[in-house]
Amino acid sequence: MYDTAEAVVFTRTKKRVPCRVTRLIASATLMAISYDHHDSHFRVSMSYVTTA
Repeated sequence: MYDTAEAVVFTRTKKRVPCRVTRLIASATLMAISYDHHDSHFRVSMSYVTTA
């Protein structure tokens, strides 16, 4: 799961992100997705990853 999230972050930002930061973003995103499965929450999470 983390590997996929890191790949998404790498693809979106087009640059290398420190592993610790990436995992922090990924875990925050996964928590947001698991907290509420509604599409709106998923979109908020992904936009956070995109802008990070």
